[in-house]
Amino acid sequence: MGGVCSITVFSCDAFLSRFLDCTVRKAKYLSELEDNLVALQIELQKLIETRNDMMRRVLIAEQQLMKRMDQVQGWLSRVAATLKVEGDFNEVSERLPEDPVDERPIEQAIVGLESTFDKVWRCLGEERVGIIGLYGMGGVGKTTLLTQINNKFLNTKNDFHVAIWVVESKDLRIERIQEKIGKRIGLSEDYLRSESFEEKASKIFKIMSKKKFVLLLDDIWERVDLNKVGVPNPNPKMASKIVFTTRIFDVCGFMDAHRNFKVTCLTYEDSWKLFQSKVGKETLDSHPDILELAKTVVNECAGLPLALITIGQAMANQENT
Repeated sequence: MGGVCSITVFSCDAFLSRFLDCTVRKAKYLSELEDNLVALQIELQKLIETRNDMMRRVLIAEQQLMKRMDQVQGWLSRVAATLKVEGDFNEVSERLPEDPVDERPIEQAIVGLESTFDKVWRCLGEERVGIIGLYGMGGVGKTTLLTQINNKFLNTKNDFHVAIWVVESKDLRIERIQEKIGKRIGLSEDYLRSESFEEKASKIFKIMSKKKFVLLLDDIWERVDLNKVGVPNPNPKMASKIVFTTRIFDVCGFMDAHRNFKVTCLTYEDSWKLFQSKVGKETLDSHPDILELAKTVVNECAGLPLALITIGQAMANQENT
């Protein structure tokens, strides 16, 4: 299924040979014990560092479905036998070389959504809450809210390994969701193209079961069978989370959400505040008719942030042309 992890070990065997020779001959150098002890410690440290570097390369290669060569395994076994005592060095793991969170563009402020954001963010810290649903009509600010949650992980201390953003649509395609998740957790495009849906699901499950993840699904219109995709159910042990947005309240039930939050239209006060920020004070104050027109527009937008932002920016651009 994969290639062969070809890691050259001859130079590493040289380190092992020198270390063993130094150990055998150490009695000969009793008269220079101090100097030889330092040299021995240096060689040991080099061997440990080489072994750790090789292990990291092997583990990364195996994550890409490659198989370690017999000579590599043999060298690692000989090193383990030489060190004998466990704990002489720490075997550390490292994340894949990618940012845990991809920052997404967002309006500088989410007027009127602050309260809902705070409630959802608190839920992300609750152990018993694994799946959270955000529902409401189109244009009400669900995507903006989800985007702010995503970006919050960038500047807030947390122990999540990865945040995964997936945008869906009315035309649900499980394969597309699987592909986006697979790329985010480090699966190669070649692997995603060549393997079967079931094989990819198994691999995704294996990787994500060992990670504390946040899966953010935007704009789903029906139940997404995440088990079929390969996404493990959030559990208290790993404390992973799934947050999704939908226009249909029933979808929250289909997704077995533990907590649901309705994203509602803005109040007139928040609508006016948002509209003013998009049009600009200078434009609104330029003529009494413009101010009256702006108030009429805000009423007509009925508290929908998307409409307020779009028309407000259009008015500002028109005034500046």
